[in-house]
Amino acid sequence: LNYGINYAGAWRHPLTPYQERDDNEPLPLHPQPGGITYRHWLGLIYEEPEGKKRLTPAIVVREFQRKKLPEEQFRVWAFGYDMDNMKPRCWYEAILPLYRVPEEIRSDFTKRVAQLIEAAEYVAGLLKSRIKEAWFKRPGEVKGDVGFLADGFYQHTEADFYACLPRLIDAIPQNKDPEVLQEWHVTLTRAALELFDEWTGSDEIAFADPARMALARDNLRKQLYGTKLAKILTLPKPKEKAA
Repeated sequence: LNYGINYAGAWRHPLTPYQERDDNEPLPLHPQPGGITYRHWLGLIYEEPEGKKRLTPAIVVREFQRKKLPEEQFRVWAFGYDMDNMKPRCWYEAILPLYRVPEEIRSDFTKRVAQLIEAAEYVAGLLKSRIKEAWFKRPGEVKGDVGFLADGFYQHTEADFYACLPRLIDAIPQNKDPEVLQEWHVTLTRAALELFDEWTGSDEIAFADPARMALARDNLRKQLYGTKLAKILTLPKPKEKAA
């Protein structure tokens, strides 16, 4: 069977973003379950600033940004198959906004965006774990895919994420970017608690225990106001608010 051309070596397909690996040949990026979300924005539009497996944009995206074009809102269309052992599982696509970032602040901008994304991924993981604790007596033994919980969180916070980016561009030259990170912390915290209440308060979850749900929510709130999330966003530990 012909599964297509396997591009390897120094040549890169101009429409394909790549995953750079230390001391290894770069790998073309393929969509994964959950689709293309703002988690992938930095690697698809600019470049992730660090990491053993960092993403770099397609050549056409990098070349486009080198050109002097009118001050308009441009977008990047990202698409592809989620493959499993050379079998397509799903087709994903997304339209991602492209913002003009001055060269002199681009390094700081990409580092700050990486913080926004890392914080969102951390909170999405917290939310998924605490909801499982609310739903099930032994969450570690529960089988089945609950990835839709994290997917719902990213969808819920997507508009807020993209609203942060132009604010970062304006804030960095004035050294006000910590204010944007603080706003993002507020956004993530509010979204996580709202979605927890929505998913654990559903009438369909009749088997949930009220005491277990209350404990899981309390643990979620403590972690949202804990030191780890504050460290990711380089913020002082926030004061926990009343539920």
